[in-house]
Amino acid sequence: VSAGSEPSIAPKVEKPAACMVPVLKIMQGPLLDTCIVVPPTGLCLGRSVVNPEDRKISRFHARVELARNKLVVTDLGTLNCLIYRDERHRKLRLAPGDELILGETSLVFLQEKEST
Repeated sequence: VSAGSEPSIAPKVEKPAACMVPVLKIMQGPLLDTCIVVPPTGLCLGRSVVNPEDRKISRFHARVELARNKLVVTDLGTLNCLIYRDERHRKLRLAPGDELILGETSLVFLQEKEST
């Protein structure tokens, strides 16, 4: 840097951390390995989304919302409820890696890197 001139300061550019996207991965049935992305506004899970062949899943079975890196799953008044660790529930908080059963279909909550 010559006398009388100011050094140039280049902006520091950092690569942003990968965004993690909450998904429910279907573990059986005709939609095996399908990942259902949970949007910030949440979503409703039912037979057509999870497993059209599973008659134990209601058309509108559960509401899913994201809260502090966990999924809050609320049963919508179905006969079969939500199954978690072999017990029936009306409302659950799932951490990544937890398995949920709707009807006879298993789903796993995962956090996946957002594709760019």
